[in-house]
Amino acid sequence: MSRYLLVGGSLAGAWLLRKVFRTDQGVEEAEGAAFRDRPIDLQGSATSPQVSKAKHSEGQGFSKTTTLVLLVLALVVVALVFSLRAAILAVLCSVATVWVFGGKSRPQELRQLSQHTRDNTSNAHRLAGAWVKDKRASSSMDGVLDLAEIHGLLRQAINLLTGCEISVEDGIFNFIVTSAVSWFKIIERYPLTGEPKRCRRRDLRRGKHVGSVEQKDSCVYIHMDWEAPIPGYGCDQISSPSENTLLIKSSICIGGQRASWTAVYHRKGSKS
Repeated sequence: MSRYLLVGGSLAGAWLLRKVFRTDQGVEEAEGAAFRDRPIDLQGSATSPQVSKAKHSEGQGFSKTTTLVLLVLALVVVALVFSLRAAILAVLCSVATVWVFGGKSRPQELRQLSQHTRDNTSNAHRLAGAWVKDKRASSSMDGVLDLAEIHGLLRQAINLLTGCEISVEDGIFNFIVTSAVSWFKIIERYPLTGEPKRCRRRDLRRGKHVGSVEQKDSCVYIHMDWEAPIPGYGCDQISSPSENTLLIKSSICIGGQRASWTAVYHRKGSKS
């Protein structure tokens, strides 16, 4: 009888471990998809102002905390009914079961992720460098600043943007925007895998925006979503039509209203 209980407990523990691993993976994939599917139109055509967000139904899986609590309770019961040695043996059997039946594909997944990161890195490297803004060729940002209700010194600092710096290090896309006003600087870092990250809001209001990077058709897209005050979402499309030219087409949506603008940059030190 004790053997059957030990085997049953081991399988139950393995099922709980596998459940939490699958749940965490599903959450990460859904968070990335939420930003890739955002309804931003950089050409200004009418699209739905609704923000797509990842939602998970309750009961889809256990959290790590719940799983650990259940496992600890199960081990306590086994230790009280049988012995501490039986509890330890049940843990070892659970881990071995997960490794045998659920862990074989892990190295292949890691290799695919590594290859995906290398491919994305090679594409993003084309945008790397220090860039100087061409104010004459760039469009006005007045409509965007009005929509975002940005005034005073901050509005002046944004209107005096001087350039940007882009670099790729260890699979991270680094995006820095500078201004003639020394205290204003945008510094954002996003994994090229598309994992969402929290960054300081560009309007310097309290809170942070959640952003992610997507690469498509030789462009890098930065998707952003922020909550109150003045909640909204936006997207930057970064491309390099020539070796010494960088284009950033941006769009934001606040309260169902949309504003877009284009910034033109030239590589620092080049003859534009």
